[in-house]
Amino acid sequence: MTVFVSILLIVGGLVILVKGADVFVDGSSQIAKRLNVSERIIGLTLVAFGTSFPELSISVIAAINKSDGLAIGNVVGSNIFNICGVLGIIALIRPIRVSKSMVKKDIPMNILTSLVLFILLFDTIFAGDSVNQLTRGDALIFLLFFVVFLYYTFYKDSTKLGDAINSVDTTLKSVPEKNKTYSLTKNIILIILGLGGVLLGGDLVVRGGVQVAEAFGMSHTLIGLTIVAMGTSLPEITTGIVAILKGKDDIAIGNVVGSSVFNVLLILGTAALITPITLTINILIDIILLIVVSVFLFFTSRSKGKISKGEGIFFLAVYVIYLVYIIHRG
Repeated sequence: MTVFVSILLIVGGLVILVKGADVFVDGSSQIAKRLNVSERIIGLTLVAFGTSFPELSISVIAAINKSDGLAIGNVVGSNIFNICGVLGIIALIRPIRVSKSMVKKDIPMNILTSLVLFILLFDTIFAGDSVNQLTRGDALIFLLFFVVFLYYTFYKDSTKLGDAINSVDTTLKSVPEKNKTYSLTKNIILIILGLGGVLLGGDLVVRGGVQVAEAFGMSHTLIGLTIVAMGTSLPEITTGIVAILKGKDDIAIGNVVGSSVFNVLLILGTAALITPITLTINILIDIILLIVVSVFLFFTSRSKGKISKGEGIFFLAVYVIYLVYIIHRG
């Protein structure tokens, strides 16, 4: 009976996820048009921040409960799944166009973020310590990098953004008050309702998935790298699929890249600031794989300006092999 209820939670959550993502993308796209900013910026910030909320809540709660394996496993597993699983699935629907700004600025920032995580986490390798730990000092470095990332993202668009806001304000002054309030209110409501649906649907799927996994005797670390990681990435999947079907390629890939950066810098930074996170050397392979697939994404995007269906299949194949490996590893 418990497993049956868990399956119902998963199915219901998926339905809510899909509808929430549809509304969320529409609202985000409208905000981008109103402010005349690129959908790349919206994807990297507003959409990425929204879809990263499940990882934030799970990792912070796990850190508070001293479940370090789940806290870090959720983030690393989600990032690997974002690149291999999410982009792989989206590319199968249609090749993803990658803008030059994404290749020059955002994907390299994602690689740098993964490298910083690797260096700061493995104290046994780089500092000669007896344990691997993300300290509060490391957390402050992550959060500082996060501020740099936001500045880096908006830097060349800041003047344009300011001009756009002034332009919108001027335009709105000539519009009747009733229409101005309705239009702005509608966009805000779309984003709030869509994000709420995405988060609620993701939470239901994760709860159901974890209950099913525990019924089959899976460890919490393995659950973090698999069920929870994939479950908390469902907002990225549904948002990405809806975005690509609507022709919003920059929102689709910006969401994935932005979420991966948010997961490490903001989420792990916040979790480790609350309480230091201690881990074994076992997750070394996972972080190395994260760096490798991030670098592959960069060279693929730079050489062709897109992620093809063939490359999508490759990403998915890598993830399936990785999934078999970590399940066997336990």
